[in-house]
Amino acid sequence: MSSDASPQSHPCESLPKTASFAFVDTGENVLVYVDAKGGQPFHVMRTASDFSPSDGYRWFQVFCLAFAAVLGWSPILRDALGVKRRSNRTVEKGQDGVRAQMIEEYVIALAMAEDGWIGGTAPMSDALLSEIQDAVAHLEAGQFSQHDWHHALDVARRTWRMLALYGDGVVEFDRLNKELRVTNINKNEKVTPSASIYIGSYEWPDIKRVCFRLRETKHGVVEIYREIQGGAWINTGSKAEEWSLNPEDGFRWHDAFHLASLAKTGWSPVCLALCQQDGGVSNALRYELLEEAIIARAYQAFCGGGVHEVRQVAKRASQLCATFAGVKIDSTAWEEALLEGWRLRTELMSIGDGKIQVDTASRHIEFRPA
Repeated sequence: MSSDASPQSHPCESLPKTASFAFVDTGENVLVYVDAKGGQPFHVMRTASDFSPSDGYRWFQVFCLAFAAVLGWSPILRDALGVKRRSNRTVEKGQDGVRAQMIEEYVIALAMAEDGWIGGTAPMSDALLSEIQDAVAHLEAGQFSQHDWHHALDVARRTWRMLALYGDGVVEFDRLNKELRVTNINKNEKVTPSASIYIGSYEWPDIKRVCFRLRETKHGVVEIYREIQGGAWINTGSKAEEWSLNPEDGFRWHDAFHLASLAKTGWSPVCLALCQQDGGVSNALRYELLEEAIIARAYQAFCGGGVHEVRQVAKRASQLCATFAGVKIDSTAWEEALLEGWRLRTELMSIGDGKIQVDTASRHIEFRPA
């Protein structure tokens, strides 16, 4: 089974059958280059960094390559290679868009957070494979069996180990044989990341009180404004479109969840970015992507799974934050944040323009029409 568009109809929208990806470890992050026509390589995938020293998350891109090679599915790789299925807007937005990429990030985080899996030899647990299937159930990847996911994750783990051991190497991507091979390994001394690049070396800014305005334009795009001194409003530059298979599910209002997270858990890297206060953390984007992945999975749970599934996502969010961000947030706080985010999303959908004030000291959040 493959998620490729028909090569007869749209050959330019297919994932490559074979390709070579060069992984270059700088010590702080990993750069990925792909061969292009004429033999000129170009930087293709988003730079990644570890969450904590030596956790190896900066090679997360091998999971995208493994998913694409074995399953024929990877919204992140499609975006990186410029092969999103733009001839079908519904598929482009729903299957290849930002929301699907958030879910892929979530799947990768689940795998790497599985105790003893990435560095061990045991297969992924059936429970976690089932959780992955639930996470992708609304996407075309929902058709894959546990056996399919086991194969893809096993290929990713073998490739990750080779790169994590030596630092640099070329990954030969082979979709015909559903495999990845690591060649041209650089066996020179690895670059050791500086401890100063990790979140534990910084104090996150403590935002006591902040007010945002979320407004939908006539084109269906939600813009976010932040209140500054004197009551003036500035555009944060953040814009959210629907990114959904169902244009009525309101995902364009998902930033309300980030505000609810800031209020109820005291943690929201996305809100800090909107406030232009990332604490000087050079890999702050890594944490924003983690939060986005959690929110995307929670949103899906609200749309199809019900309160019980939302509670399970809250428990998982607590674990992921502890594992990757070193932040201890209990699942009850996460559940409160997710429920509050959904309430705000519903209010905003009905009005189209609203102000949300967050007071982290009292864990209070106030909504009013703009």
